[in-house]
Amino acid sequence: YRKELFNYYLENTSINKKQYQIVIMAAGKGERMNLNYPKPLLEIDYPNGQKSIIINLLNVIEKAISNIVSINIVINSLDKHYFEQIEGLNKKINLIELHPEQIQGTAVCLDAIKNDLALEYDTILLWGDLALIPSSYIFFSTILYEKFNPLIAMPTRYKKNPYVGFLRDSEGKYSEVFHSNEGKPYSGWAEQDCLCFILDSEVYPLLSDFIANKKLQDRKEIDFVKFIPFCNTKSNNVIGFPFCEYKCVSGINNQKKVDIIEDYLKDFSQKEYKNKFLNQYYF
Repeated sequence: YRKELFNYYLENTSINKKQYQIVIMAAGKGERMNLNYPKPLLEIDYPNGQKSIIINLLNVIEKAISNIVSINIVINSLDKHYFEQIEGLNKKINLIELHPEQIQGTAVCLDAIKNDLALEYDTILLWGDLALIPSSYIFFSTILYEKFNPLIAMPTRYKKNPYVGFLRDSEGKYSEVFHSNEGKPYSGWAEQDCLCFILDSEVYPLLSDFIANKKLQDRKEIDFVKFIPFCNTKSNNVIGFPFCEYKCVSGINNQKKVDIIEDYLKDFSQKEYKNKFLNQYYF
């Protein structure tokens, strides 16, 4: 399937010509991991050296997307001193600060920063604790996004008993999202996002409507993934690309996940890791 995508890319010179602004949600504290610093700064033993999750993610993004206009890292204002060194790594990096009371879930955070973004560009949204994702998954997703022009596009993977997942209706449309910490865990195989979303600028007015609706339900935290079915009720224009291997994508929410990732990566040489995770054309 990815070979077909690559051939399509080679045959269509207008594809992958859009400019993108990157948004990385990095305001989380990592309280469940007992960290006294932001979770995206947790260091992992990657085959090409020990580095923080966010530094590795920046490397992956750089290899995936050549036409980046800005990299916006959304942080808690109390944590700015932790990120100042990262801001100096690239002139395209901007730190967007949120006050602690604004950090009420990823949907609310994105809505809070929309005026800091240049809405003439499409957005690639990523979670700051995304410790593992191949650059090719992002690259191929942009190819499909530019081909079909949806409101939202996202690479996905099928996983057994996922923590968060999406269910489709008989027409293949996303109709439901479940979150294991909000009720009974889902049992069985389901489609899960890869903590990466490509957004048309028309998303932002809909996002504000979604948040206003949820706040009427007295929700303190509003996750972006809950926005996906809402978009389909309004526009029926969300596309998921389920071509990803679940082992190759992982966020971090506890120490067990860190151990699993490092155990998985120890079998890769530096060359193998570079080829699989830092090569936009890899399939």
